[in-house]
Amino acid sequence: MSLNYKSSLLEILGIIFLSTIIFIFTTGGKIIYFDNIDWLFGSRNIVTDSEQHYISWLFFRNSDFFQFPLFKNYHYGMEISSSLIHSDSIPIMAILFKAFKHFLPFNFQYFGLWIYLSFILQGLFPFLIIKKFTKSYLIGLLCSSFFLLAPVLTYRLFWGHESLFGQWIILCGLYLYLNDYNLKKWIALSSLSLLVHPYFFAMITLLFFATLIKEILDKQLSFKKIITPSLIYIATSLTLQIIFGYYAIGLNFLTSGYDFFKANMNTLFDSSPGWGIDYSRVLPDLYNSIPPIGGEYEGFAFLGIGVFIILILNLFKFSQEKLVKKEKFSNSVKVLIYLTVLLIIYSLSNKISIGQYEILSYPLPPFIKFITETFRVSGRFIWPIYYIIYIGSFYLLIKNFSPKYVAIILLCALSLQTWDMFPNYNNLRTKMLSPQIYYKDFNKSDKYKLNDPKWKIIGSEYNNLYYVYPHYAPENFVKLSMFASKYKLKVNFGYFSRTDKSQAKKEREKLQSIIINNNLSKNSIYYIHDSEIIELVKNNQSNYNLIKLEDNLLFLIPNK
Repeated sequence: MSLNYKSSLLEILGIIFLSTIIFIFTTGGKIIYFDNIDWLFGSRNIVTDSEQHYISWLFFRNSDFFQFPLFKNYHYGMEISSSLIHSDSIPIMAILFKAFKHFLPFNFQYFGLWIYLSFILQGLFPFLIIKKFTKSYLIGLLCSSFFLLAPVLTYRLFWGHESLFGQWIILCGLYLYLNDYNLKKWIALSSLSLLVHPYFFAMITLLFFATLIKEILDKQLSFKKIITPSLIYIATSLTLQIIFGYYAIGLNFLTSGYDFFKANMNTLFDSSPGWGIDYSRVLPDLYNSIPPIGGEYEGFAFLGIGVFIILILNLFKFSQEKLVKKEKFSNSVKVLIYLTVLLIIYSLSNKISIGQYEILSYPLPPFIKFITETFRVSGRFIWPIYYIIYIGSFYLLIKNFSPKYVAIILLCALSLQTWDMFPNYNNLRTKMLSPQIYYKDFNKSDKYKLNDPKWKIIGSEYNNLYYVYPHYAPENFVKLSMFASKYKLKVNFGYFSRTDKSQAKKEREKLQSIIINNNLSKNSIYYIHDSEIIELVKNNQSNYNLIKLEDNLLFLIPNK
């Protein structure tokens, strides 16, 4: 074994150890247990995003392994179903564990493992980037710590956005950008991003084409020579999207929200996105243009007080030595600046706000609406900018100061930033370890426990469960879904990020006709929630029984 190999292995082990410590510090660590699902469930009267992701996985595991599209999830929604892709259930983890579904307990979850692995990779890629600027292992670890504790990352755990915790994909893209161009690596990364979340794919695609532009400016590639790799990249991506099920509902994934789920111009300095979450005990909460219940929380990107100090030191050194006049920006930096400007424009949307004031509004040209209605959560596109600022600030610090002073500055800044955010991390850890404390009305029995013995009886005799009438995230959605997935019943409802509205309308009309005409399927049970239907069925019970289960849930059970 060579010395370099031993050294690299020790460095990686150090990153794993650091990432594990911060994983435990922020989450408590117990979310990694495969049978621990309590942390995925929230307030009694609210369907959380985590619940949606977990329930979608439960239905997906009951489907055939080989199917087309690969992530089709017919059991979850039937005719109005879409794909696991559109439920943020981390497809790469779902397909991996689906292969072992016969050996897994019903309450198996992989989201905690994903978060832990993401912590490791979130520490690794910044370390590899910083190694390009310094040989100091200590400096690399300290810089990685900032990325591991970045508010833009850990904030996603408050919302249950487990798939969006994979922000290391962006860092991997930046690492590839800063290294020699390699088409195969870019295609591999874009393919991986499609198996995690479509927003990561969009960001990686931007970085890929930024790389091609950089190669042209560096005269490593001619304009003609980028046509072939561009076509290969696009063709591969489109093919995989079709195979995975991105177009399972056609183009009905287009929706509004671009100017709602946006970033505010104060986002890098605003420590609180609202909802009782605050990443600073020193800095004040800055107002947003949309009330706390609005969408600017999606553009939350507070840098942290420690990073502010590093930026101020860099600016002071920069102005003192007049480095701007001495050096020209490389093509890599120039292209990143252009990309940053583009991302800023997109993330702020066409309704630009600073604080609580909207300062500019302009109409979107028709040709861009396909993009804005596909990637409607514009605020998320602040993430690459955020990490570029982190990398740039550490690069300038390493460039402007001696290694000894860099280590001292980083240690002090990291300590201050951790202290400043400590109360918030306490809240996050409580949420993960003790949801019954974090959510004052949390009661897992209310959410997903099936205590009535009748659940087992009807679950073993029928194939389908119809909600009369289905709509987005309907009442008692969680308990009914847990029941159906446990006994492998298909359902006609769900909690979807995208759905075919015209198909949903047709299915509702079809179900309405079945109920009114008393033409129930003998292989299906019907959950009655509509008050008018309850009165109708009470007067006509010739072909079915009306039974009530726990929590006053009312079902039509056809006579067999």
